[in-house]
Amino acid sequence: MADIDFPCDGIQAFNFEADAQSPIGHLTSFKVGSDDTGKLAADLNVKKPTDKTVVAVVGVLNQIHWGGGLSDDISFSCQISTPNKQAVQGLLQGKLEDTTCTFGFIVYDYDPVAKKYFIALQGSATDNTPLNGLLKKSGKQLVWSVDAAPGPVQSPKNFGMAAQIVAQDQAEQGITYATADQKNIAKKWGTKVGAAG
Repeated sequence: MADIDFPCDGIQAFNFEADAQSPIGHLTSFKVGSDDTGKLAADLNVKKPTDKTVVAVVGVLNQIHWGGGLSDDISFSCQISTPNKQAVQGLLQGKLEDTTCTFGFIVYDYDPVAKKYFIALQGSATDNTPLNGLLKKSGKQLVWSVDAAPGPVQSPKNFGMAAQIVAQDQAEQGITYATADQKNIAKKWGTKVGAAG
C-alpha cells in the first residue's frame, strides 16, 4: 500500500492567494479524552481554496502522513492559536489517563488540468463526523507536542502542534483520497473487532 503524504503550505493557508497552487490543509476538529476538557477550539478563520468562503478551523496543516492501510498511524503537524497552545500545554503537563482522540482534517490540492482546487484528502468522508483514534505512545511518552515559540505567520499568532494517532479497533472509518478533481478513492481506516484484516 502506497503512503499518502501531503506537505502543506501553512503560509498560503493563512493568507490565501488565488494565483498560488500549493496544497492547503485544515485540522477541522481535535479532542483528547471523553469530555470537553481536551477539546481544542476552532478559532482560526481561514479561506477554503475551493470557493473562497471563510471557515473556522482548529489548525492549519503543515504536513499530514498516512501509510494508507487500515492499521497505519496518521501523523500531522499544524499551527494552532495561542489559547489552544495553552490548552495543549495544560493537558500534557497534567495526568492524561484517557488518550482517546477524535479529529477531522481536510487537504486541498490544485489540479492543473481542471485548473481548480479539489479535496485531495479528507477524514470522515461518509457522514462528516470526526475520526476516532488513540494518541500514540513512545514508551511512556505521548507522541503529541506543542512548540514554545510562535510560527512564521505573525498574525494571527500561532504555534506548532504535532501528533501521531493510532486507529482504534472499533470500526472501519471513512477517508477519501483523490488524485485529481473528480478522481476520488474511498478508503478505510481502523478495523472492526473480530474482523479479518
